[in-house]
Amino acid sequence: MDASGIGRAVVAPFGGDAHGRHREACAAVWHGRADERLLDTYEAERRPQAIEHINAMTARNKKLMEERDPAVRQAALDELRAIGADPARSYAYLLETSMIGPLRRSGLIG
Repeated sequence: MDASGIGRAVVAPFGGDAHGRHREACAAVWHGRADERLLDTYEAERRPQAIEHINAMTARNKKLMEERDPAVRQAALDELRAIGADPARSYAYLLETSMIGPLRRSGLIG
């Protein structure tokens, strides 16, 4: 396996990188050409997007859980059922809730 292949294998759990920067960094560390601290940049780059996304999801979920109006609660459940019944909407929803969508929009993954 060449350096690029090793980089892809190591970066895969992190979701990849649109510019190949992390793949090259992983390969350099793997081959001893760079210090392992170079890999610390993953967290520094992804953490702000993760925190923003998790906070937004938490606020949304808290609002839904605290909702007292049965009609509003039912509308939220109906919306989730509609998402589940539509493959395209299900896929988009999963991309968002798994944080893949936000990371793609940030340019951190392809």
